[in-house]
Amino acid sequence: MRQGSKFGLVLTLLLTAVVFAGLVVPAAAAGTKFTDVSGHWAEQPILEMSGYGIVHGYPGGKFAPDNPVTFIEAVVMVLNTVGLGDEAVKTPVAGLSFHPGVTWGKEYLALAVREGMVREENLPKLETGRPAYRYEVASLVYHALDLKPDVNLPFADAATIPEKYRTHVGAVAGQGIMRGLPGSLFAPYMRVTRAQMCAILFRLIEEGLVEPPRSLTRLTGRVLSLDGGNLKVSNLAGERVVLLPPDCPVGRGNKTVDRNAVAQGERIRLVVGEDNKARYAYLLGEYGTAVKVASGIVNGMIPGRRDSYRLTLQNEFSSTETYDVYGDALVLKNGREARGAAIAPDVFVKLSLDQNNGVFRVEGYELTKVSGTITNIEASSLTLRSRGTKTDYLVPRNVRVTRNIIRDIPYGELKSGDRVDLWVAGDTVLRIDFLSGIIVQLSGMISKVHTKEVYIFVRNEEKCFNLNEQVEICKDGSTVTKDQLKRGDYVIFEVDSGQTVSYIEIINEDEGEFEGTVKELDAYNRSLSFDLAGGLEMDYRIAGGARFYRSGDEINLADIVPGAKVLVAVEEHKITEIIVIDDRNITFTGLVANYNSDARRVTIEVNGYLRTYSLSSGATVKDRNGKVVGVADLKGYTVEAKLVEGVINALTGI
Repeated sequence: MRQGSKFGLVLTLLLTAVVFAGLVVPAAAAGTKFTDVSGHWAEQPILEMSGYGIVHGYPGGKFAPDNPVTFIEAVVMVLNTVGLGDEAVKTPVAGLSFHPGVTWGKEYLALAVREGMVREENLPKLETGRPAYRYEVASLVYHALDLKPDVNLPFADAATIPEKYRTHVGAVAGQGIMRGLPGSLFAPYMRVTRAQMCAILFRLIEEGLVEPPRSLTRLTGRVLSLDGGNLKVSNLAGERVVLLPPDCPVGRGNKTVDRNAVAQGERIRLVVGEDNKARYAYLLGEYGTAVKVASGIVNGMIPGRRDSYRLTLQNEFSSTETYDVYGDALVLKNGREARGAAIAPDVFVKLSLDQNNGVFRVEGYELTKVSGTITNIEASSLTLRSRGTKTDYLVPRNVRVTRNIIRDIPYGELKSGDRVDLWVAGDTVLRIDFLSGIIVQLSGMISKVHTKEVYIFVRNEEKCFNLNEQVEICKDGSTVTKDQLKRGDYVIFEVDSGQTVSYIEIINEDEGEFEGTVKELDAYNRSLSFDLAGGLEMDYRIAGGARFYRSGDEINLADIVPGAKVLVAVEEHKITEIIVIDDRNITFTGLVANYNSDARRVTIEVNGYLRTYSLSSGATVKDRNGKVVGVADLKGYTVEAKLVEGVINALTGI
């Protein structure tokens, strides 16, 4: 079909002298509130098609949704919907034979013959009141849209469909235009009602198979405000103010609701006339949970079909992908609601897609530079410590890694302890610049601060370190200047192999979270000493209401073993919480109290508590002189025990 083929069809109103009850009216009468469709399953499509002026009601305000549609009415409605109404009224009928009872619609039938929708030899048999059957309506739509034949018929009664119409039904069903009835039936000889016809025509517009009329706009967006009759709506194209008349039908679900239901933030679809008045409004409800997510760098976005957009981006594999973005998609920029202009080239975005692969949420992020030290690195993620806080980031496969911003290096060369600059968008790393080799984290107390050096007591020994020209100094989560460093400050700092310090964090002893290794624990007097990385010893009393955890389960204070790696929370210089990070891969000291050689179980007294561990089959056991001995030989002696996954791997007398 020429003008009405497949996509991009334009729906045109029939504004001629040929006006028949319940079918076509001028646009001024569109958008009527009917008295007999409230709660009807097809209320929404009936009111929207009325808003387009394709159908209207009977005198008295009735629509009669369950009345049958005649075949001629079906032909007229389909041709009008696919935009051939104007052409139909100009089609000559000379030379064609019609049933004597046909008094209107001959031009439409003539066009239907020319377009292959109706066979010429059947015209004399088409009486005015002859009903339209489901298989016939399917065939009309099939020809009007110039669909491809489809042999797939997912209906239990497929064999009852006239053979020459089966591929027509298959094609229309495959597009979702006509659907099956209960019991997986198509019911080819069932009469089509006015409500069913509205639903079919509505789907043509809803699925984008045809476009609304040139004189009407189908506007989808989010309500910004409703001031009197002025409705302000926002979508990716911008903002628009539409007049919402008091008599304009407003739908939600399968029913009409009060105009006051139109509230700020609601998703709404409007049928708007050339006079900027809404003829029908429908509250859509929010999108559901994302079925799929995607992300990448925006290449560009252009208008698509109807009010949608085509967004092209480069994904993590450096491939180009294109997505359909709904016109009323929620757009966020750095976590805050924004306009469509925020989706600009070179912006990193995360997309949320529904079951139709349409994008309903776009989260855009500007690139932010974060400096810090890698504490853990995996193939697709890394953890960065910056300003005393550890943050996890996702790393796409096409991430670019450079050394001093000049030379590209493989991501696989990065290691835990490396000092880097990250350029991130949200929680995703887009570029990494390697600054210096493996960093060691130490802790200690400031002794002296000079212009280019800093002296720090580490394990009771004063050491001199060079200061990086861009050294980052943090206090209470904020960056401070070098003159904030004072003698006596406890600090955690990072130093490279050249003894150059690039990061210093001033510790607030009275409050915060500290990660370290348990040195001494007195459960009776409720005190704990632990070493931070690098050897700074921290001593605290334990608050009366303190809680203790391992692997998410609450434990007793006495269950914590010296040597365990812990995260300690401190408030007002008292410990309020201890989380055991690892007590299965540690080294601790204690007194060998007993050894069960049959079970290979060693009992060790630690801080007055007896703890029993299994001895691995390959464990090394030595006395304090390095001589290999039996475990029984160490009974009563102090030893250093090394655990690997909770099992003793080595015992050494000390």
